[in-house]
Amino acid sequence: MAKDMAVAKEEVLQRLERELKELGQRLEAVQNRVKGSAQETKDRYKPLIERLGANWEALRSATDRLRNVAGDVAAAVVEDLDQARERLKTELAAVRSQLDAETAQTKAAYREALRPQLDARESRIDELRVQLDLAEMDARDELSALLGEMERAYAAAQYHLDRAGDDTAETLDNLRRGTRQVIGDLEAAVAAASKQLAQARASH
Repeated sequence: MAKDMAVAKEEVLQRLERELKELGQRLEAVQNRVKGSAQETKDRYKPLIERLGANWEALRSATDRLRNVAGDVAAAVVEDLDQARERLKTELAAVRSQLDAETAQTKAAYREALRPQLDARESRIDELRVQLDLAEMDARDELSALLGEMERAYAAAQYHLDRAGDDTAETLDNLRRGTRQVIGDLEAAVAAASKQLAQARASH
């Protein structure tokens, strides 16, 4: 029995390390795209790229620590790692869509490039909504308010992108500037809700 459990754990570790390596390659590809972009783009993306890199390093460290835990604790760590990996994968896809949007030559191409980013944020909002339902009652009021801010920011980003059709007078540059603002507001709202939810979980 112990031998079977050890084999199963090693298989899980191999899967996690394989997926972590693939995620690292995706991160490196995004980092290289930013390095090859204009200085203004580099400066704007620097904090985000650094955060994604730190998240990947945290995943790597947690995967290494998994070798030293067992039983229910190991199962919980694996679940957390899988969720964190999927979030990082989603964020990397969103950054790639942002970079594609930076080089779009038409408003239609710009909207199409940004669609995965909005989809990623919508998925994150759905995930946080589920976590809110599981939160302790004394934390729900503040978390509900933050969720409302997220949903309003998402609706604003969706509306801004959808209303800027090719038949409108708004230029592509103006569309980019406006969209950066509303998506920035959306990302800030998601980050605030994620942080508050993590603090609520840690306090119980």
